[in-house]
Amino acid sequence: MKRKLINSLSMALIALPLLAGCSGETEAIKLVVWEDQSNIEMLETIADEFIAFYKRTYPSAPSFTIEFQSQSEKSAVERLGTIANTGTEPDIVAFTHDTTATAAAAKLFAPISYSYEVSSNHNLEAVGAFSIGGVLYAYPNVTESITLMYDKRKVDAADLASFSALKTSGEKIGLTAQEVDSAYYMWGL
Repeated sequence: MKRKLINSLSMALIALPLLAGCSGETEAIKLVVWEDQSNIEMLETIADEFIAFYKRTYPSAPSFTIEFQSQSEKSAVERLGTIANTGTEPDIVAFTHDTTATAAAAKLFAPISYSYEVSSNHNLEAVGAFSIGGVLYAYPNVTESITLMYDKRKVDAADLASFSALKTSGEKIGLTAQEVDSAYYMWGL
């Protein structure tokens, strides 16, 4: 995840010297990132490392800061739609892949220009999750894995032979979840 975030930030920041050169000013540039509160502390550390690397690599480039704003990934596209074209939009948005079609239809995101680079460095399913009609609209950040935790007293080997067998035997299983409103932590069988 760290490498992919740094790659994503690198692509976004590579244009900073070019954009600053257009204005004729050398004031600091602020990059605003919407991210889930639970990830901000970790990402601030990564961002600080990236900024230090950027300053060493491009010493004559304008300075910049990265401001993380807490925004739930599951409601980011909806909120973005309410502030589009107000001048208060973030530069980078972390959002759930199932809102890509909504964002693309509302023209909240532009198609990714260098989609081959993204496609060649990410898993096909992750790229597909952020593509509509074969057009890539966002950079995949992470690919989630599904972990099944079960009580061996209630589930036997035959129940685990396939997902459909597990679903069929689901009435025997009690479900415990960390966040009952999040599909990332709870999915009923």
